[in-house]
Amino acid sequence: MTEKQPTFQKTITGRQVLTTASIEQIASTFAKETQDLPQIHALILAHGHFIRSDRMLQAFVNEYKTLTDDASRLRVLNFIKKWVDFQRSNFETADMKRVLDDWISYLEREKSPLLLFVNSLMTTKNYEPEDDDSEDTPSVIKKKKNGDLSPLVCYDPREIARQITLIDFEYLKSIDKEEMLKNRWLETKTSPTLARNSERGNNLAHWLVQEFLLAKTRHKTKYLAQFLRICEHLLELQNFQSLMSIYLGLNLPCMSHFIPIWKALPSKSAAIWKKMNSILDYRQNFAPYREYTKGLSLPMIPCQEIILKDLLYHNEGTQDFVEGEIIDVQKLDVMGKMIDDFRKTQERPPRFEKFPELYDALYNIPTDITMAKLDELAGVLRTSDKEESDSTSMSGFLGESTSETDCDRSQRTGGHRRTVTSGSLNASTTKLAPNHFRDRRSPSDSPSRSTGK
Repeated sequence: MTEKQPTFQKTITGRQVLTTASIEQIASTFAKETQDLPQIHALILAHGHFIRSDRMLQAFVNEYKTLTDDASRLRVLNFIKKWVDFQRSNFETADMKRVLDDWISYLEREKSPLLLFVNSLMTTKNYEPEDDDSEDTPSVIKKKKNGDLSPLVCYDPREIARQITLIDFEYLKSIDKEEMLKNRWLETKTSPTLARNSERGNNLAHWLVQEFLLAKTRHKTKYLAQFLRICEHLLELQNFQSLMSIYLGLNLPCMSHFIPIWKALPSKSAAIWKKMNSILDYRQNFAPYREYTKGLSLPMIPCQEIILKDLLYHNEGTQDFVEGEIIDVQKLDVMGKMIDDFRKTQERPPRFEKFPELYDALYNIPTDITMAKLDELAGVLRTSDKEESDSTSMSGFLGESTSETDCDRSQRTGGHRRTVTSGSLNASTTKLAPNHFRDRRSPSDSPSRSTGK
């Protein structure tokens, strides 16, 4: 039976890029033609969604053995070197070590001058991003003396946003990108680092709301205005993970009991809230967020849940293989570039001084605050204050998602367990199944297919 030939697509620059191919054909193309770095990164980061790493390594090793010109052989070696640098953990399995050992034995028999290079692959230093030589931004610590108030309102909101961002980056850089493949993040046990980051978002939102609820009535307007100023600075710092968490925390049903507090906010605070609503609006599947973040420079902390939503959309929207073992390379390329963009955010830390006292207070927040606890606390306060508020009226001030946001850690729908944070994928529903993402997204709002640019 004749092997199906790879297919190509011409880009606007006239360059031919793969659209469908077997892993052997991909290896052959990468060996014979110099590839752009985005294509190389995409294959390294996303191949695990389609095939095992040892299968891909074997394909490149087999291709190497058929080559006679040094230029093509060096392309294979450089690809594998880049792979080791980016994803060294891929090479730590017994199957990968077996393929490498077989290749080294082959080179020894051939007395290849490249043997030393191959032997050094696993002993050289792992890839490290270039140092950012910019100076740390000075702190603006301004602590108020009132010991009765939460640390959330005792410090300058800009400094609080900075310390939150330092903490969020620690979570961000610890994320294992392998968890983004094969929808592993739908199960907590197969995505511990992503789940940990999601939990952090939940805990931050729940703690912030609890601090508001526990504050004395005369202080509640001050608390709410401070939270919004923190959000304003999070937006300036491009920390969209905590911005989304706090936004959806303030949208929790228990917050709808305090309409008079919301209405008492200064006009500047109301303007901040309006801007947050315009950027984080879910009704167009977060199209405003994507537009706002498009082309932003680093450092940036993206909203993890929107990235996972987009990966799920591409994963379930098209098949991995068009026929037999012929990979949809366009799908691989799109998913790989999304993960590569995420990787870049992990490599550019924010440059702020750590203020230990505030950093520790924001890092060691309670982890046992539940939605039920918040609802109970809000109900007690409402009864004691004899407030009679119509929760549906909050939609005019807070936005339509107010009484419908779900910040539960996880839900089971359609047989799937998926991670949901206070920066959840869709603030409009309390029952969110994976297929719901694809059904509600319009083609114009979804990330486009690769054009090979």
